Amino acid sequence: MKSLGVESVFGISTQDSAYQAEIHKRVHLQYDLLSDEKLELQSSLKLPIFNWEGKKLIRRLSMAIEGGKVIRWWYPVFPPDKGVEDVIAWLRGRTE
Repeated sequence: MKSLGVESVFGISTQDSAYQAEIHKRVHLQYDLLSDEKLELQSSLKLPIFNWEGKKLIRRLSMAIEGGKVIRWWYPVFPPDKGVEDVIAWLRGRTE
């Protein structure tokens, strides 16, 4: 992703860090996961959520952050496997 000008990629979810560490290892994620278990980021950015089995989860979305500010976001991400294509196309447009 460096060739597209991306410094870091993170995933974020409302699961606790121990659960995320297990998932990260089990599915061999190529990026780090951040926990928003207390919904602090979700609340401050008013990210869309849904309830599942009594838990609040953040809906699938992508954000580009630059200089500490959200400069672009994609929501809803559907189908889930197309979201990456949309972000990469946007990044390529910024570097051309």
